[in-house]
Amino acid sequence: MLPLGLLPEETGEGWPSSLKLAITVYARVVSIHALRKGEGVGYTLPTENASSHVAIAAMGYSHGIPREIAEAGYAWWRGRPLRYAALPWMGFSAFALTGSETDILEEEIEILGPNTPPHTFALKAGKAPEEFVARLSPAIPREFCGVQSRLNNKMKWGFFVG
Repeated sequence: MLPLGLLPEETGEGWPSSLKLAITVYARVVSIHALRKGEGVGYTLPTENASSHVAIAAMGYSHGIPREIAEAGYAWWRGRPLRYAALPWMGFSAFALTGSETDILEEEIEILGPNTPPHTFALKAGKAPEEFVARLSPAIPREFCGVQSRLNNKMKWGFFVG
């Protein structure tokens, strides 16, 4: 799992406690939509709305984000979780807003990363954590950040997906 940038679920003998997740996936919020009573989001049928507004982020299953993430996962923005308002659709995902997030437009939210590690919701969604990383589309821009290894003094590469 380490070659994919994932951490072991539990650090045991031989795993340094200083290990950090080597991948972060961000998506930009491109729209905020006010929901009418009973209006559905994405591919969902009209339902009773749990929130009055949703943030639409430019990342969906065409980018490799599994649709099951909506049932078990969340995104992260400014120190708090944002729950999915519906299953991700082709190129977008919707997140429920509670009313205090009106300044989220054009912001980047964390889809996978230190606050939303794949192993926390992968098993609940019936997936293995490495599936979340291995399925990411090559079309997602990558920013590579070198990290000096103390073990063999060679350059190791982690990546952040933006």
